[in-house]
Amino acid sequence: MNGERRNAGVPRIERRRSARWLTNETLTWHVSRGRRARAGRIVERSLDGFALLVTPKDEPAEGTRFSPSDPEDCVRFGFCSAVVTRTESVGESAKLVFAEIEA
Repeated sequence: MNGERRNAGVPRIERRRSARWLTNETLTWHVSRGRRARAGRIVERSLDGFALLVTPKDEPAEGTRFSPSDPEDCVRFGFCSAVVTRTESVGESAKLVFAEIEA
């Protein structure tokens, strides 16, 4: 039996672009063209993005570019620049920032 005919009526499963893994590393970062160093904890990571847990005072707006404060951290964390895609409130004392890696 032909392989195409056997699966003709079955919808294809959509898969994630990359696998995700849990992590618990602290990242010191700054907004592009910003001077103040901010800190957050990377709680989940994938090949093309991550989730960063921050305090409400350190929450960036959607579309904001940021990078690690220390250039050596680019190698350690696997990115030199990221863009905030969305934020969610985890409670009164924490925000979850979802970012997509640019470079």
